[in-house]
Amino acid sequence: MLLKYLFSVLYILVVKSHECGKRKINSRGVVVGGHDSNAGDWPWHVAISHFIRGAFLYQCGGSIINTTTILTVAHCVYDNGRVMNKDRLKVTLGNHQLFKFSMNQYEHSVHEIIPHPEFNNSHYRNDIALLILNHEIQFTDYIQPVCLWDLNDDGVNKIGSVIGWGFDGNSEISATLKETKMPIVNTFTCIHSVPGVFGKLVNENNYCAGFRNGTGVCNGDSGSGMFFKVSGRWYLRGIVSQAIIDGNTLKCDLNEYVIFTDVTKYRSWIGLTSVIKSSVKSKFANHKNFHLLNNAECGINNYDIDEDENLKPIYQQYPWMVLVPINFLGIVYLRCNGFLISELYVVTTASCASLYTRDPIKLGDYNIRNNDPDCVGTHSGTDCQYSQTVSVEREILHPYHNDELLNHENDIALLRLSTKADLKRPNIKTVCLPLLDDWQNNQNMVITGFVENENILSRQLGTRTSCLPTDDSKDICININTESKECELIRGAALLSIQQVNSERNAYVLKGFATVNNCVRHQNYLRIKPHLEWILTRSISRIAIKT
Repeated sequence: MLLKYLFSVLYILVVKSHECGKRKINSRGVVVGGHDSNAGDWPWHVAISHFIRGAFLYQCGGSIINTTTILTVAHCVYDNGRVMNKDRLKVTLGNHQLFKFSMNQYEHSVHEIIPHPEFNNSHYRNDIALLILNHEIQFTDYIQPVCLWDLNDDGVNKIGSVIGWGFDGNSEISATLKETKMPIVNTFTCIHSVPGVFGKLVNENNYCAGFRNGTGVCNGDSGSGMFFKVSGRWYLRGIVSQAIIDGNTLKCDLNEYVIFTDVTKYRSWIGLTSVIKSSVKSKFANHKNFHLLNNAECGINNYDIDEDENLKPIYQQYPWMVLVPINFLGIVYLRCNGFLISELYVVTTASCASLYTRDPIKLGDYNIRNNDPDCVGTHSGTDCQYSQTVSVEREILHPYHNDELLNHENDIALLRLSTKADLKRPNIKTVCLPLLDDWQNNQNMVITGFVENENILSRQLGTRTSCLPTDDSKDICININTESKECELIRGAALLSIQQVNSERNAYVLKGFATVNNCVRHQNYLRIKPHLEWILTRSISRIAIKT
């Protein structure tokens, strides 16, 4: 088996004739220490302006990462603690002189602002955002996309190039795009340089850089990139987030380190969010609750897409599966499968949810008969993982569900958890929903769930087929092996397909689930797609939710 390390690479939505991180203009070289760059040296760098007092004024930098998307910092798109109106933003591409018009530059309006859902405006934690432009970018010699850092290297002590139009030594915005070079420093060195500041701000998702010699970044450089050249391509490693202010002059202290948002920690979020938001095929991308779904890490599959499913271990391969117990007078007399779709919501059948008695459910459980932890032997020893016990705050049944209907139409429900699922655990993850049209069609299916009289999660393969009187718009008919344990799976077994997300990431997508199991060769599964709008509408975030 060829196990792939899951470093989700951004899905570059560009035509094949354009490659990321390539300069089209020959550079004449630069001098270390904050000097002017040359036109065309940094064709992925953009200027982000805010509409202030009747005019657009430059505020931040950003980087082109595909034909529709700009990467910048989240604090650049916030005003008074709220996300700005998109009409107040303008993005200028291809410019070198900030205050002079050039035939090489183009201006774009913004279609959507997407700050990281966990951005903290107080401490700038998760300080990263995407801007989806109204129109596709036309690449030229002066406008190109940059690559995202994908090397397994923390970069400490390596020297990168940082660019921007930020304030110069006289506290004035630079008219010409400048660049300087600085090294990444280790976290210990950074924190102990100014413990009272960096001790509060530096975390696992950012890093520090700088020489502390008077060359650095300042106000106006926020969102600008730190770039490294590897094998002839330029890679974006981090984006300027915070700099220390001198308490006496109230100007940037260029003798202190600078904090950069670590782009590598957000590549999965950038990748899948950019793909879905940039796709005109997905009608769900602009839904107000879209951000609540864990799209960047959903459906994790650490194997090649063509890997034989039967050769994969079941343990931790389907970490979104949940067992929902139905308790009567202290006795569990029925169990149903459920699927974690976000940190707050589980999908299951309405026929089960209508009987649910608010018993706590376990996330990340593999062997339902054993006490925690579940332990399984691996090539490297024994792996043990604890489940997470969570109570359910509310059951949300589909409004048109009717248990008396034999076809179990609309037999779907949401369970809203009272505590967020701990998605940092390897045995607790979310499954993808079929949000893109490209994710709707696949012949080979994987069926997973708990078997009635078995202790551990089970798996079976199936193939799509046609059977009457199935309504193909509402159900999926699957050809199964009736001699397998699949027909003994309890209600709500998951119907999954493996879909290619981008050039280096594939994922499990929940296509449907079983509302009944009758051990016939052809079996119908309730299709998820018709219910996506309902799922998104009812998936409401709560500010008071426990963490």
